[in-house]
Amino acid sequence: MASWLLRAQWSHRDESVEHRALRVGRTLTAVAVAFPDVHNWTQDERWGYHVLEADGSTPLQEMVEATTKVLANGTSTTRLHLQSTGELPWLFDLSMGGTMTTVSDQLTLHWSDEDALEESERFAQVLRAVVTIWEPQWASIADTELAAAAGVFRRGIPMMGWLTYVRG
Repeated sequence: MASWLLRAQWSHRDESVEHRALRVGRTLTAVAVAFPDVHNWTQDERWGYHVLEADGSTPLQEMVEATTKVLANGTSTTRLHLQSTGELPWLFDLSMGGTMTTVSDQLTLHWSDEDALEESERFAQVLRAVVTIWEPQWASIADTELAAAAGVFRRGIPMMGWLTYVRG
């Protein structure tokens, strides 16, 4: 089965938990509008960040707050992993932080879908929403295997795909 990856990256910005939660909520809503069967999200426990019960009833702000750490210098980091329910779950990963090794924030959506290229307008809709919500320097949708082979899973390396946005 084909596997797809939407990645967006931007310069780090230290935002409030409320603002991050608002952006996360808007992103998940955009996915649900384009793909109505992808609407229930839970904390992804495989990553070991399951601070809250993954029952789907926990407000997003609490999930973001529980995965946000305030650092000694006053900045904060967030590592939020969510997974949609259903046969072919989508994965959502948000990594924001002002640490010594992190100079940028990134959002990743990952899903499996054989017919993705036939439904390109729905994926373009999600990409446009991510660009509007997060205001990244770049965002792209690419085949996961090709992205891995190209070595683009490191931060700072723009990923080109079959749909790509670059801020001008």
